[in-house]
Amino acid sequence: MLGKLLKYDFKSMFRSFVPLWAALLAVSFINRFTIDWNAADGIFGVLAAMLYVGLIIAVIVVTIILIVQRFYNGLLRSEGYLMFTLPVKPWQLVLSKLIAALVVTICSIAAALLSVLFISADADFLPQLFRALGRAIPQLTGDATLFLVLLALVVLTGILAAVTHIYAALALGHLANSHRIGWAVGAYIVIDLVFMAAMMAGVPALDAMDGWMFTLSLRHGEVYMANLTMGIVIAWFLAQTVLCYVATERILSKRLNLE
Repeated sequence: MLGKLLKYDFKSMFRSFVPLWAALLAVSFINRFTIDWNAADGIFGVLAAMLYVGLIIAVIVVTIILIVQRFYNGLLRSEGYLMFTLPVKPWQLVLSKLIAALVVTICSIAAALLSVLFISADADFLPQLFRALGRAIPQLTGDATLFLVLLALVVLTGILAAVTHIYAALALGHLANSHRIGWAVGAYIVIDLVFMAAMMAGVPALDAMDGWMFTLSLRHGEVYMANLTMGIVIAWFLAQTVLCYVATERILSKRLNLE
């Protein structure tokens, strides 16, 4: 059943995002031939650049808005009546929304990066990039490979933590009898402040380990320390994700009120 939920959520999200991604890539491709980044350009080039920047901002804003909208409308408003009559558990509903939000966010980031590549890269860039990667990949050490994997996990877990913050805030705001969006905004601020306070509370412990970490750096090298640091960051993001996900699921399971 989770697969069917994902199919529904992906279809709904992609219906809105694909035209925006296509427009962003099309404008960046046009700008590749109309804008000279090293010289002053004509009015057409200026307008094209403004349109491109506007589309980048639109992708970011629309991504956030649709993530909020799909969760709020899909589970906490009239559509929720239908979703909660399905033979699925609340955790599956939340997980489907979360996976769809993660994939859409990654695709939006990829579209933005690809658009920058369209504008800035010359004809020889891609062949040179592939040749460089072909030379570099066989030379990667175990620590360097782990570094790249952990870097990707930092991005993924960071997205998950950010999205589940939104979900938990919306669920908490929905407990109010009125002004639920306002309460959700307040809940989001409180959630961020709580996690920020928890992070700051851990700073003295990290300071106390300075000597130990310096010894590890001398013994194993800077790449090892970077990997250790990213591992701590990933664990922190995962802890936030789990706490917010569980809070959201518990509220939807025990305190759901669609009236």
